[in-house]
Amino acid sequence: MNAAAEENKPAMIYIREDWCPRCRNMDQNTWTNSEVIQLSSNFVNIDVVGTQQGTLYNYSKPPLIVFTDPQGRVIVEQNAELSASQ
Repeated sequence: MNAAAEENKPAMIYIREDWCPRCRNMDQNTWTNSEVIQLSSNFVNIDVVGTQQGTLYNYSKPPLIVFTDPQGRVIVEQNAELSASQ
């Protein structure tokens, strides 16, 4: 989160598990999409493996994507698999 504050950019935090099929699908199809890659350059991207970090954001199951402002305040959470079009 320090990088977001230093760069004055919002953060996109992706909390996932290695065993999660929805996470693997996002890894293979969403995060590799050229439009998603371009849009994600507007954020400090943080990839977290493990549910312990997720408890900070009322995490119930993977995947969880959290968008914060540069100071770390949560703007929106998505606790679902997202496709590139979403």
